[in-house]
Amino acid sequence: MERAIDVPVVCRQCGIPQCAKNCFVHAIRRDGEMVTLDQNRCFGCEKCVEDCPFGAVTIDPKSGKAVKCDLCGGNPKCVEACVSGALKLVNGETLAKMKRKNSARLFIRD
Repeated sequence: MERAIDVPVVCRQCGIPQCAKNCFVHAIRRDGEMVTLDQNRCFGCEKCVEDCPFGAVTIDPKSGKAVKCDLCGGNPKCVEACVSGALKLVNGETLAKMKRKNSARLFIRD
């Protein structure tokens, strides 16, 4: 029996999401801090799958439409379930601060 590992690939909530920029029917759009996907608008052309640089958009085999992480409406279950605290939901400003702090650590030597 072959073993498999499931690895979640979540939407990175890009500042300028290529998947949304190139969606013909505007099914994917930025809604405040979140990039959302409207299943009612999507017709399954797969353009967003091609355009996402992180592979976070896939096609549902049953509906034939695009699917991606929607952050569970702002209360992601993966964050709740992460017992180690490695996953956090932060806003764009907090994320930018964290990135600057981590970048600064690269230049500080003991």
